[in-house]
Amino acid sequence: MIWQACKSPDCVSEDLGFELVQEFFISQEINEQLIQRPYLVHLPENYDPSISYPVLFAFHGNGGNRQGWLGSLKPIVDSGECIGLYPQGYLNSWNLGFEASSADDLSFVALILEDLEKGFNVDMESLYAIGFSNGAALVNELAVETNLFKAIAPLASQLNILQEPKPQWPLSVYQVCGELDPVIPIEGGESPVGHTFYSAQASAQLYSSTFSCSVIPSLEFIVGDSLFVYEDCVQGNQIRYRKVQGADHGLNILQDPFFYQRIWDFFKSI
Repeated sequence: MIWQACKSPDCVSEDLGFELVQEFFISQEINEQLIQRPYLVHLPENYDPSISYPVLFAFHGNGGNRQGWLGSLKPIVDSGECIGLYPQGYLNSWNLGFEASSADDLSFVALILEDLEKGFNVDMESLYAIGFSNGAALVNELAVETNLFKAIAPLASQLNILQEPKPQWPLSVYQVCGELDPVIPIEGGESPVGHTFYSAQASAQLYSSTFSCSVIPSLEFIVGDSLFVYEDCVQGNQIRYRKVQGADHGLNILQDPFFYQRIWDFFKSI
């Protein structure tokens, strides 16, 4: 493993004007080659090394990159309530079986956490993850295969049929899906990305039943979207599913200026 800040003239922190963004690398073997895999650590404006910070992971979509999260999550990180951590997928994707990447991304995340503790004061009991599309599929995979995260927000991807949640730890979930998503259909089934998915409602219900939450969700509304809330989970966690009306795969995020803040507020409440 390599723990190294990016020092090049075109380093992300200098390039984008984020003085408190540092780039580090993890050395991981992929296809019998040793690959240096980058991730960004995004510190609050008034970062205090004496404070133990929650960590907000964010995973880009297929073909995306880690830098894309800097602007979206800057207000949350700048509030001083967490450290942002944005890994880069190998070949710009996350390996769920049909992607360009063949990397072991679960191990990659575990290695990041192992090194993160060496360089920063982090609260390992307060780890959260947001993922978009292919990144959301990875977030779901991390949720069902590890006990690393306290809460997750899979955006534009529900569970696929090979992903089965386990009740060993009190995971909270904030799932967001677009009503008219042509990439990962809200009604489930085969997707152009190669995976077969549960319907978005069935995915939320599967998480809910796994944690013995309320069978029938309460219904709230967010800027015209339906929010299904499964409460009374036996371990004190909560499952939420936001159905974005009229939205395609992009979830109409730009139409809701508080989109990510709502997710972070949910994470904090758990």
